[in-house]
Amino acid sequence: MLAAISPDATTVAIAADGALYLYHAGGGGVNGFGVVHEGGITALCWDPTSRYFCTGGVDRRIRVWHNLTGLSALVELLRGRLTATRIATHRRRLEERLADLSEQSANIVSFNDRQP
Repeated sequence: MLAAISPDATTVAIAADGALYLYHAGGGGVNGFGVVHEGGITALCWDPTSRYFCTGGVDRRIRVWHNLTGLSALVELLRGRLTATRIATHRRRLEERLADLSEQSANIVSFNDRQP
């Protein structure tokens, strides 16, 4: 079993029995990807921004993944801040950031749906 926590500490990637799982460190949600490498996963690595992570496998392939679990955690955090703030400029900036994140998420999901 392998485990790696994202640099922003919002997501934990765990590889066990050849399957990949992402856990939302704050909320406890889990996303499972099933078996992602033939023969099992031998390496996990995060990029410094926590937006992507890589897996390496016995099949000698490297796969790069979007961190949708971390993106969901960020959206949850910003929504909480939006409800708490009363300053108009903060509210506007948070609303813009949430709209950007929503668009990013939709683009990632749309791209993934087109993959074989």
